[in-house]
Amino acid sequence: MAKWNGTARGRLAAPIEKVWKITSNFGGLMEWSRIGAMKSCEISEGENGIPGCVRKITAELPDSGGSAEIHETLLELDDANHILRYKIHAPAVDLFDGLHPTLKLLDRDGSTEIEWGYEVDADPADPAKEQRIAAAVLGFYSAGIENLKKIVE
Repeated sequence: MAKWNGTARGRLAAPIEKVWKITSNFGGLMEWSRIGAMKSCEISEGENGIPGCVRKITAELPDSGGSAEIHETLLELDDANHILRYKIHAPAVDLFDGLHPTLKLLDRDGSTEIEWGYEVDADPADPAKEQRIAAAVLGFYSAGIENLKKIVE
């Protein structure tokens, strides 16, 4: 099946280990990615940092005035290569449901490059959805990277 993907990138004037200490805390997303719609984030199943654990995010839905739960399952936490992969289950937030995000850090001579991207199955019945997903998800990731920059620099 065809895939859609996108990646937000940023450069942080901080050493990779300092950035990894913050971003590798799977249950600590709200500590650095303070996005307005996100109201809470907690580990709801398993042990934080162990593949298979699930974090539950409660987010406001601005269009409806309600809220939605987003469940994210940790697939990989690779301390040696600074990679965190997870999958999203969010039936109430169609644009995020089924995404497989990856957060990756790269050492750049004392500073850190962050790549926060996603992959999702293409929807041939709704090709315009690709742009809606990119706008929503990459907007969220870019804002998270900017917040992280304020914390680590």
